[in-house]
Amino acid sequence: MIKAMLILICGVGILSPLAAQKNASNDFIGHWTSADDVVSTDIVFWKDKLGNLQMVSWDKTDGEMLEVSDLSAKNKTLTVTTKNVSTNWVIQRTFVVVDENNLTETIKGATDTTLYWKKVK
Repeated sequence: MIKAMLILICGVGILSPLAAQKNASNDFIGHWTSADDVVSTDIVFWKDKLGNLQMVSWDKTDGEMLEVSDLSAKNKTLTVTTKNVSTNWVIQRTFVVVDENNLTETIKGATDTTLYWKKVK
């Protein structure tokens, strides 16, 4: 009985960090907009039927969708590459969860800057 309890405790101890890491991407799920109205794009994060984090980003002025590639989430950080098809502008974006309603984004590309996002829903 004691041996079975030890195995159970060890199993939970090993699997808990793995489950927490997989669910960390849940912090991004939702509709996000610029916190300071500097950016004309909105973002939506969701999980597909296989549980993989997905992202769509579009320009609110003309509706153009950005191509998304190399999306990777670890802990409370998400990195992604987006491309504006009409301008061929490619940027490396790193999002960090500040709290349940706020993200920061660091952009690397033609210009380096930090943006702030707030959750719409």
